[in-house]
Amino acid sequence: MRAHLNNFYLIYLTSRFKPKVGTARLAIAMFRKPFRIKSNSLLKNSDKRKLRSDVHAMIRRTDHSDSSESLEWVNSMISLKQDIYLIRLSSHCGDVLSVYSCLGNPLLFQWKDELIPTVYTLWQYPQLLPCFTTWPLVLEKLQNGADLMLPGVVLKSSDPTELGLFSRGRITAVCLAGNRSAVAVGVTVVSSDDIAKNGMRGKGIAILHVYQDYLWEMGKKELLPNMPEGIDVDVEAMTLRSDLTNLDSDIVETKRQCDDTENVVEEKLDQHEDRDGEFETTTNDKTEDVELANDGEDGESSSSSAVDDMDSLFVWCFLCALRTKVRKSDLPLLTSTLYSEFMQQCCSADANLDVKKTKYKKFSKFLAEMQANGVVTIKQQSKGVDVITAIEWKHDMLTSFTVPKQEEKPVAATGPKAPVIEELWSPSATTLKILQPLGYNKGSIMSMSEVRQAVTEYVKRNGLVSERNKSVVVLDPVLCHMLSPKGTAPFTELKWDELMKKFFEKMLPCHRVSIHGKGTHIKKGVVKHVSISTALRTGNKTVTLVQGLETFGISPSEVAHYMQKKAAASTTVGDLPAKKGQLPDKEVLIQGDAVRLVSSLLIDQYGIPLKYIDGLDPKVRSGKRT
Repeated sequence: MRAHLNNFYLIYLTSRFKPKVGTARLAIAMFRKPFRIKSNSLLKNSDKRKLRSDVHAMIRRTDHSDSSESLEWVNSMISLKQDIYLIRLSSHCGDVLSVYSCLGNPLLFQWKDELIPTVYTLWQYPQLLPCFTTWPLVLEKLQNGADLMLPGVVLKSSDPTELGLFSRGRITAVCLAGNRSAVAVGVTVVSSDDIAKNGMRGKGIAILHVYQDYLWEMGKKELLPNMPEGIDVDVEAMTLRSDLTNLDSDIVETKRQCDDTENVVEEKLDQHEDRDGEFETTTNDKTEDVELANDGEDGESSSSSAVDDMDSLFVWCFLCALRTKVRKSDLPLLTSTLYSEFMQQCCSADANLDVKKTKYKKFSKFLAEMQANGVVTIKQQSKGVDVITAIEWKHDMLTSFTVPKQEEKPVAATGPKAPVIEELWSPSATTLKILQPLGYNKGSIMSMSEVRQAVTEYVKRNGLVSERNKSVVVLDPVLCHMLSPKGTAPFTELKWDELMKKFFEKMLPCHRVSIHGKGTHIKKGVVKHVSISTALRTGNKTVTLVQGLETFGISPSEVAHYMQKKAAASTTVGDLPAKKGQLPDKEVLIQGDAVRLVSSLLIDQYGIPLKYIDGLDPKVRSGKRT
């Protein structure tokens, strides 16, 4: 019964105290709601060294541990051999935040001139920050925006001095009872002196980043690992704290109303305990060759088998890409393009190609081995950018490779249905003299076949076909005045194809667009093409511009979101200049040269005909799409 009361007390406290608006609350709002990536830049080695010193200084401020040991952690976490990116984020309220990312996971984020590690980093280096322990049921409250209250902190005894000495504003991790893996990071809003004076009451830690928020989703979305070497607490053996007797009357009254739910709370606690005990240890993808001391021979053999399988799959996709996707005209080819656009397409839908699960750990090491074997020749185009300059097509690995017989399914099969576009015409004031007797009026919509049929009927009805040459039409005064250009000698006769061409030039063009799920619309004028172009911006940086998506019912925001993930680049959607009183069209801006990716997206997934796209990649237009 005492344990039940303790659990009820924790649930009540986390639900009673609502988060207040403040500096700490502003930071968590950035990660609780979606944010937009403004820029993504690769750090130089000098910047990495500066980042190392800043992180080391942060550790010294938060924990007075062995300086040499903490320096080893920092050097391992921020390696000069690994690519580290500085990502600028813009929150929903316009605030800008810096995040450092490595190997697909965010490492650190900057808040109030402080570098704070993410939960991914703390899972790999749990000694970086001091940790407060709380109950598993409190995690859901933290994820919903609550701060950690001091009554929710788990102590081995009722003495708060076991938390150690600390000041206000210290960066602190939060973990769950029985698991050393961090579930949140925040800053203390009280000091150890405040706790000694006022006891374990009030707010303890203002949460900045929590497991499963949008910063966590920015990474590989790894599950919470189990690190049982942390605090191991027996829930049933916990005793009520001395301050439980000082609960005010409203807590007691609420407890009476919740007596019927005590069994439910007990079942949830049991489920959490069982889950903690059965949860398998999850290792971070960034960690190289981690072996647990309690793994048996079966575990080692299965892990080795998984690495061997991924190695074989990686080599197979590499050879398949060279045999079926890459052409000689593609060289020199960026190594990043080979992996993202060619090898990924060769991988089957039920498999996931991941270089970090191979023995190479990096794509550059895999390519170095292929170059040593004589399959490809790789050169450094610029710092951090490698290209494949030559492929030994007669190499034994390529000649002995068996090309799969099964054809790949087109991407359009799973994408949205292609819009149906029909070019139409409407009678002008000049052509009404011919079309009105045939039943067409101003504003009538005519297809190409209907226009041709009307002209042919007019010619035959008036006997204008030449008797000596059936392919020639003798123009009457109406056709002669209509089709003859001003200031030149009037036409007396025209061939059928010339007659039709000049007659269409006198018609008013319009078009009908049928979009699946959005109906059919008829618009005046010719079909507005989708325009793909590149331009230079500040700093001589290349950007890709896409315009005219609205004509085909394509959402510019949807294209921007797709390209942000596919090209790993920053994207924005802006307004184009428009006439007064008209809604402006949208323009999608993509950092870098993404013409080929955009071309493939519009043709393969959205089914836009080639003739309606301007600025296509030449290889895409010639049918050499990948």
